[in-house]
Amino acid sequence: GIFKYPGYAVSAGEIMLDGQDITKMEVNDMAKLGFYFGMQHIPEIEGISTLSFLYKAYKNLNPNALSVSEFKNKLIEDCKKFDLDTELLSRDLNVGFSGGQKKQADMMHILALQPKYIFLDEPDSGVDKNAVEKVYAVIEHMRSLGSAVILVSHSKEVERLKADKVYEVKENICQIK
Repeated sequence: GIFKYPGYAVSAGEIMLDGQDITKMEVNDMAKLGFYFGMQHIPEIEGISTLSFLYKAYKNLNPNALSVSEFKNKLIEDCKKFDLDTELLSRDLNVGFSGGQKKQADMMHILALQPKYIFLDEPDSGVDKNAVEKVYAVIEHMRSLGSAVILVSHSKEVERLKADKVYEVKENICQIK
């Protein structure tokens, strides 16, 4: 499961969400519950286009999935709302993408999958201001649709998101703002 990261273990207790214990749940089962985990360093995968990858993921999560052409048209329309580079959809998944392009592709994943719970690790790091604006716009859009977002950031710019709660860690001390 997600909590079996090498060197770490859940030693006691449960993590309950929507009445379910997710402590030992596998990542694919968490995805079916609406989880999305965005990574700071996104891997490159040759041989599958970003669009094909996203459609397969979408179809696995939605038994009554749109056709591939309907999905593509809807995703392109959504991407255009946030000025995301739709040309990335035809390229191999993250292969040769700049930092900003990888963050845009991550936002495409979120738009395609419409997750209920979004966990993002530094989506605003290593990118220019323009890419950060696009990332924040998608995050705000998902929040407006009712998605919960947990975001780790080292940037002061993140304050613009007007989070419901902010936990600030300073010298190993966590404070609620």
